[in-house]
Amino acid sequence: MGTLHAQSLEPPPSNGPDFGALGEEVEFVEVEPEAKQEIMENKDMVVQHVHFNGLGRTRDDVFMYEIGDVFKARNLIEVMRKSHEASKKLLHLGTFRQVDILIHTCQGHAMLHNGLDVTFELTELRRLMGSYYTMVGNNEGSMGLSLKLPNLLGCAEKVTFEFSYGTKETSYGPSFFKPQPGNFKRNLSVNMYKVTGQFLWSSLWEADRGVSTEYSFPIWKSSHNRQVGGRVVGAWLPLQDGIFHGA
Repeated sequence: MGTLHAQSLEPPPSNGPDFGALGEEVEFVEVEPEAKQEIMENKDMVVQHVHFNGLGRTRDDVFMYEIGDVFKARNLIEVMRKSHEASKKLLHLGTFRQVDILIHTCQGHAMLHNGLDVTFELTELRRLMGSYYTMVGNNEGSMGLSLKLPNLLGCAEKVTFEFSYGTKETSYGPSFFKPQPGNFKRNLSVNMYKVTGQFLWSSLWEADRGVSTEYSFPIWKSSHNRQVGGRVVGAWLPLQDGIFHGA
């Protein structure tokens, strides 16, 4: 393709064009040819590489479980759709605060003419997170504190501690949540708790202590989860006069 030259023109005078004196140089402006744009929506494409930036505590195998379907895309629309689905799975793990996606053509000597690279920009949650709240009712007031350790061991597990103090009831306890790598809907949770409260009709205080375990798994060909669990609970009813202690 040749180079196009165009003359810079000024508005002609009213009495006709003025070409200037003989020998005067005429100014030319070089116009660069427009880059050819190619529509890639319906063309066959393949994902050659997946890069991830910002991965710290999370293990690589946990990340690869969630993005495996990206390599199955066969055109640009599928690459965009499967990359978006992978980002939602990563956010659902509860280990990342933000996930950004960048899709670009392959670079390097081993690139294919229809190859794409997908880059995930990840921002992990902090190691320690917390929140607090207060509640005020007609007959009771309470305040609570929650501490959370997300992605403690790098496999999307979570440790939580809840504490609530009220005028009539106080409770606290830790919990542990562990999902199965590659299948977040299959998970195991263990909870320990203690609840101390006063009976409204007497001066007795009851202290409940217990441990519960639950295992959740998806039902075949359904979006619902089935839970299987067990619970052990013990209750102590101490009397204020100290005459009798029941268990």
